[in-house]
Amino acid sequence: RGQCIEDLKVLALLIHARDDNMAKFSIPEGYCVERSLHRYPRLTTPIFETGGHLMVGHGQETNEMACGFIDKGG
Repeated sequence: RGQCIEDLKVLALLIHARDDNMAKFSIPEGYCVERSLHRYPRLTTPIFETGGHLMVGHGQETNEMACGFIDKGG
């Protein structure tokens, strides 16, 4: 069997916006981010309502989240 997300031993950080039009968060858009979240065994998932694919307006927050995640050993 090949490597799967479920086999990851490391912590994972996924920052996403619900209104991302390139990587849909929710159904009915077919495959979506929301449906995959259960696959990551050690996932931290901050989800913003707005910001789109580029996370517009959340630069400071995403920087702080990423730095905090790294500082905690992620």
